[in-house]
Amino acid sequence: MFELSALTLLEIILIIGFGLTFFVELFYWLYIMLGIWRHRQHVKAGKVAYREDQPGVSVIICARNEGRNLLNYLPAVLEQKYPVFEVIVIDDGSIDNTHDVITIYSQKYSNLHITFVPREARALSSKKLAITLGVKAARYDYLLFTDADCVPESDLWIANMMRNFTDDTDFVLGYGAYFEDKTHLSRLISFDTLTIGMQYLGYAEIGIPYMGVGRNMAYRKRVFMDNRGFAGMLGVMAGDDDLFVNRYATGKGTRIEVTPESVIWSPAKKRHSSWWQQKRRHLSVSPLYTATSKFIAGWECVVRFFFYATFLCMLYVSKWPFIMVAMLCMLIKLLTEESVINRTARQLGQHRFALWNVLYFDIVIPVVNLIAMLTPRRHNGW
Repeated sequence: MFELSALTLLEIILIIGFGLTFFVELFYWLYIMLGIWRHRQHVKAGKVAYREDQPGVSVIICARNEGRNLLNYLPAVLEQKYPVFEVIVIDDGSIDNTHDVITIYSQKYSNLHITFVPREARALSSKKLAITLGVKAARYDYLLFTDADCVPESDLWIANMMRNFTDDTDFVLGYGAYFEDKTHLSRLISFDTLTIGMQYLGYAEIGIPYMGVGRNMAYRKRVFMDNRGFAGMLGVMAGDDDLFVNRYATGKGTRIEVTPESVIWSPAKKRHSSWWQQKRRHLSVSPLYTATSKFIAGWECVVRFFFYATFLCMLYVSKWPFIMVAMLCMLIKLLTEESVINRTARQLGQHRFALWNVLYFDIVIPVVNLIAMLTPRRHNGW
């Protein structure tokens, strides 16, 4: 008969370590990653107060060689059901038909305006310069950002984002998804994007904002002007969205908007190499996060690594009763993760993920992120 006294010191350490990481993982998924679902429940219960008036807003879109995307997606932004808004498109040195497309649309839509990044301008991140020009050209006190290759889920996108600007709100963070198909890369990108969104929106929901995405976020113009725009972060190529939020967003002054009508959709990368470059660019500014934000963004990956490591060690060196417990804990963890992910995906209009997807991506994506962060990259201004 199995006796507890027969356990070696190594087995005791493994059991304790595995148990701790298991419960920490459950806490992460049932508290942090349920933030979007929890927020939706608060909204349904009438616990979230929204402003009733609809102040003017400037929608800012940077475009470099985005003629085709603007032709397809810009009307959905221009035809939003909102009383007072303008759309400012900044042409950042395009050599395609971007200017022609905007000119044609400006003849139909009086609220569409265009400005340019001077061709002689030299900047490590010309997108930051483009955004700065757009902000200075904006006539309204609220700024809403998206990209040229993005399309709102509905014509209520602006209305849903803007209703969150109560008196003490400076930032509103939304969700940006990618169009999905049945390819492996598409599912990988969708899973990665969804879990990243669940994490930063979940933290913001409990008052700890640390990043946002430029495809779908808004803030007051005075926040930009009072902090001298991107001063202090001009030495890095990216960071016009996540790093700006990381430095200036506060828990009290930040809200999230996660209704299906507020989701922004974009085409996903079609090649692994393109997605790889995108990941490297997005992760390139993470070393510049505050120390607290670095911990927030990374602690779960460390815990996840030790969870899987101790699980494998338990299978190899432990006694059979603990092997059975370890396998049960693994199943509980994966089922919990699958349930939380699919519940959130359903709320945001995304496809469900099978259990094997969850296990596979749960292991692969942190490895990809680590390699991407450690790989040097060249700057191209965007």
